[in-house]
Amino acid sequence: MKIYQEVRKGLEPIYIDNIDRCAKQQWGEILQEFGLKSYISYPILNKNKTIVGHLSFMNDEPVEFDRPKLETLFPFCGDLIAINFSDNNETQHFRNMLEQERIYSKNRDLILFSLAHDLNNPISIIKLLSQYLEQNLENGTQKILAKK
Repeated sequence: MKIYQEVRKGLEPIYIDNIDRCAKQQWGEILQEFGLKSYISYPILNKNKTIVGHLSFMNDEPVEFDRPKLETLFPFCGDLIAINFSDNNETQHFRNMLEQERIYSKNRDLILFSLAHDLNNPISIIKLLSQYLEQNLENGTQKILAKK
């Protein structure tokens, strides 16, 4: 965790093949505390240039590595990971939007059903009352009006 906290402070890659030749004494001390002799950390940046993770390598022995090759390889790998991370975030965003639309649609249907019921209910009451009047009225003209 201590190493990770130090790594998160900057956006620059860290390449340490041997802590005995490390230019930054603080890194040598931190790595030595954990029994590490070599360490690489390459930040993975999203579209907003914020860190979403790190490609890391650590070893308890010094390791000779070809830094120019790593400086070509890590950006490529980091970009692939960031693209996948971005795609996953976008997919989740679209899932959330789809769920909101489903809830909206369900609520809209419920409102329309209630509205249709409320509109239909007074008509049913009027129809029921007119049938009652038609059966119980004695005046022929009133019965015809009730039927209409």
